[in-house]
Amino acid sequence: MKRTLFAALALLTMMWAPAQAALLTTIFDIQFGLVNLEEEVTVEEVVVTASGRFGFFVQEVDPRPDPIGRKYTGIWVFTYGDHLGFVQRGDLVNVTGIYDEYFDFSEIDCTHDLCSGDCGWEVVGTAEVPEPVLVALTDINDTGAYNEAYESVLVRVDIADDELWAGAPNQYDEWELWTDGVGVGEFLWMESYSSDPDGEFDYPLPDEGDVFTYAAGVLTYSYGIYKLAPRNCPEDLGIGCPPVLRGLWATGSTGIDVYFAVDVDEASAENTDAYYFDSGLLVSAAERDDVNYRLVHLTTEEMTPGLVDIGYVEGVLSDGDLVMMPDGEFTFAQGITSIEQIQTVPDLLLDDSPYLDVVVSTTGRVTVVEDQYYYLQEGDAGPFKHLYVRVAKTGDVEIGDVIKTAGRVTEYFGNTNLSWTAGVQFFENLGPSREPVVVTDLTVSEAFYDCDDDDDQGPQDNRAEPWEDALVRIEAAALDSVLLITEQFGEWYLLVGADSALVNFTDDMNGFMNYPSFLPGDSVRVTGILKYDYDYKVVPRTIEDVEILASTDVDDLPYTFRALLMQNNPNPFQRSTNIVFELPSNAQAVTVDIYDVTGARVKRLLDHEPMNAGPHLVSWQGIDESDRPVSSGNYFVRVIVDDQSAAKQMLMLK
Repeated sequence: MKRTLFAALALLTMMWAPAQAALLTTIFDIQFGLVNLEEEVTVEEVVVTASGRFGFFVQEVDPRPDPIGRKYTGIWVFTYGDHLGFVQRGDLVNVTGIYDEYFDFSEIDCTHDLCSGDCGWEVVGTAEVPEPVLVALTDINDTGAYNEAYESVLVRVDIADDELWAGAPNQYDEWELWTDGVGVGEFLWMESYSSDPDGEFDYPLPDEGDVFTYAAGVLTYSYGIYKLAPRNCPEDLGIGCPPVLRGLWATGSTGIDVYFAVDVDEASAENTDAYYFDSGLLVSAAERDDVNYRLVHLTTEEMTPGLVDIGYVEGVLSDGDLVMMPDGEFTFAQGITSIEQIQTVPDLLLDDSPYLDVVVSTTGRVTVVEDQYYYLQEGDAGPFKHLYVRVAKTGDVEIGDVIKTAGRVTEYFGNTNLSWTAGVQFFENLGPSREPVVVTDLTVSEAFYDCDDDDDQGPQDNRAEPWEDALVRIEAAALDSVLLITEQFGEWYLLVGADSALVNFTDDMNGFMNYPSFLPGDSVRVTGILKYDYDYKVVPRTIEDVEILASTDVDDLPYTFRALLMQNNPNPFQRSTNIVFELPSNAQAVTVDIYDVTGARVKRLLDHEPMNAGPHLVSWQGIDESDRPVSSGNYFVRVIVDDQSAAKQMLMLK
């Protein structure tokens, strides 16, 4: 809700009230501005008016006394998809979550970080869905006086005119509804987002110039625009809708599911001649689903796993005997495509999946659950056998469960994902795996962090690509490693010789956990997902995934390292400082480097110099490799003696 002045003043009068774990309130109080932003709230016995892919709309069952009526009585409940298969239109629910404004669109967020363990929804009965409120189009469009009041409320236009014209859709398939002809008079944007292939918000778009006597749906708000979202054609647009092919995916070695935008006629949908494929794949049977009349199950001959194919559908009728729209084709991969097929690339520097933008079905066991998404591994968990799946789970999922699902292969800033796509609805939890989840031991070199990566030229070294999204364990034996903290991101660099790996302790995967108190020079064992986020980073799942093997405390160091590196003097310093270290025996190669807090090397003071046993002093003048003065801040000095190292933190103040 975009707060009115009155609502803002009402909110100010509440600021003295103490915070509660969950405020029992009403949708009206939330939408009218009587509840604090980011307050945990509970609304009870509200009715579901429409279900979406990532949540559902609820509305108060009864209208308020005039002049309020249905104003301020609807709101969006964000679940991240957790409600799928459990919540449907007409359910009476109790909802607990955080009241938030998502880009000025009011919502109760059941997944918010501030949520207590009580956040979620509960179906407590059923109720009649309220009839849409009759309003004028000009009341609720972007210039309307009541658009905010009817946000997330079921409405119907136009009480002022029984002729409305459809305009051409834009690049997002949103279309305009005009009052006086296409491009003439006032208009209201119409939503076309297919937010739930198994429920509402999926309908064929009208042609430009089509005339409607009314349009109904939920009034939404996104990207600064009010939009009306119809639930279906007959109910909310008053027209019949012909079938449109929305999705097609493999369910096994001889099974394919076909999904339409509307319910389809049983006889025409079960005609096997309606389905054919580029590959010549033969269809032996077709059966409309007993519950979901938009879904048809095909039985085929044995498929070739991973073979990219195009499926075609023609001649299927709607329940109202309308012939399906032309161009019914969909690209997919046959059978169950292995994760290894999806992830394997012939050239590590050109790391796009060979199945990019193709709908594939795959299976694997869960290694990490991240909100509604999860990571899968396959078989022996070898190279290229790991995948991040952004197809929301339905129901509880535990580590070790075997998941079979389908989605579109995408590359999200260089990380291969299996992502949800409109029209594809396939998620199956096959239960716990007989084989345990595998943790793969990698060296720092195998999980290499390319800190010299040039964004303009692409990755310079992509050796970690085969282990993208793998559950790995990296151990730094003895004291060969130095961790350098990037405080603003909670990242540490694990250095072994010339190689480096990056550990990220504050990622959404692990709930932005507080990382342990490390010191540069600590030796650690880290378990986590090797996640690609601008580069490869090991993300521990919990604090238990991090073990300090050895500390840099002087008394804990091996004899040969005692008193190796003293604290620089002076510290803090302004222009220069002295670095003192002692060698217990002659060394063949001594290197002294200065790093900043990002892990980037600032200055090399000694470069593999042979040195005798005894104390040594090196001065740093506060300059970089180009002899330019560095800025104030924290720096690290790292001394490498043959194959061992130690580090200290320094502070420059100007």
